[in-house]
Amino acid sequence: MSWGSAGDLVDTIYMREHKYLFQEGQSVFRWATTQIAPIAADAVAARAWNCPMWMS
Repeated sequence: MSWGSAGDLVDTIYMREHKYLFQEGQSVFRWATTQIAPIAADAVAARAWNCPMWMS
């Protein structure tokens, strides 16, 4: 299992009234499209899966 966080983005995903999940769309999308690929590759490597597309 891999865990992590992005402390600088703490205000972009949050809950209201303890039942609704909100996210700031543009900020979350920008982070996901620029930062998630190496994180996903690390998760794949941690599980020893063979996925040549992600292993560069």
